[in-house]
Amino acid sequence: MRRQGMVAIIALALQGCGPSLSPLDQGIVLLSERDYPGAEQHFGEMLAENPEDPYANLNMGVANAKLGDKVAAVRYYRAAIQYGQAAEIKTT
Repeated sequence: MRRQGMVAIIALALQGCGPSLSPLDQGIVLLSERDYPGAEQHFGEMLAENPEDPYANLNMGVANAKLGDKVAAVRYYRAAIQYGQAAEIKTT
């Protein structure tokens, strides 16, 4: 519970510092809150718009792994590697 509170505080602080969180960051917040079904749905929506997004694929793999679907996780990890080779690095 303490970790979730810290994540919520950080998310609120980031929202006050400029534009709202990006779709990727919103999904990462869901992952950090251990809302794996919510994160899976969120990254699924992102991938419906851009199936070659390496960041969405990577995080979808994490959500699936946390949900126990290792086969799907591996598929998304492979897609992240494939599409990420030509992707611009957005954050470090």
